[in-house]
Amino acid sequence: MVSAPENSPTARVLRNLKDQAELNRTLESSDGLPQLKMLGQFGVLGRTNGDFEIRDKPSWAFGLMLSIPLSNGIEGILARKQYEEPVKQSLIKLESSLSEENFSFRTLQKQVSLLSSVIQQLNGPIDELAESVAREKNALKMGEKSAFIWLSSFNRLHDLEIERLSALKKYSASVSQARSLLASPLVF
Repeated sequence: MVSAPENSPTARVLRNLKDQAELNRTLESSDGLPQLKMLGQFGVLGRTNGDFEIRDKPSWAFGLMLSIPLSNGIEGILARKQYEEPVKQSLIKLESSLSEENFSFRTLQKQVSLLSSVIQQLNGPIDELAESVAREKNALKMGEKSAFIWLSSFNRLHDLEIERLSALKKYSASVSQARSLLASPLVF
């Protein structure tokens, strides 16, 4: 079965490349944006008294740090523009190859539908041919049966003719014996 163009390797590469370009664009643009960081620390103040450790009080520390870059914003924009141009070119190439793949897929679908219609058109004559072959086989079997019946009838007729000739020969011999007996004088 033919796979759909959306699931083809080219389409997956194109989607991954777009996602990667979007992520890289976001990362590049974040260098020029203000950043807010949160810091935290937890500890326990304690002292040792001989062999024992005495914990006095837990200590907590939290802090927020805000950093605003002054010069990275322009560098990030320039870096992003330098990065985006090759990505755009490769995206254009991948989209054109994807459109070619879609065209190939549609062409293949048309060829498959054409082949299926040809197969459907051929199924009718093939079915008729199969039926004709079956009829010819049946006729041949019937002809073989008829030939066998005719041959057995002919053999029986031949055997009967031989018996008739044998009986005729015996009759002829009996008649000639009877004539010879009648032609000879009777002696008492």
